[in-house]
Amino acid sequence: MHDKHLLLVIDNLEHLIEAGTALLLDIVKTAAHVVLLITSRERLNVQSEDLFRLHGLTYPADEGEVTTA
Repeated sequence: MHDKHLLLVIDNLEHLIEAGTALLLDIVKTAAHVVLLITSRERLNVQSEDLFRLHGLTYPADEGEVTTA
């Protein structure tokens, strides 16, 4: 991967936080042109981490019967 230009997206990393973090640090060190976009419910606590907190979406109250358009 060291000579590739790519965006690597990993979802739900919290399930593999320890092993996943070690792998990601290895990628960051050896693949300068790889950008990582990772979702997790837990912080990775790595130096190059940028944290964007996302909150749940709102939804309308139950107003009875649902109709389709």
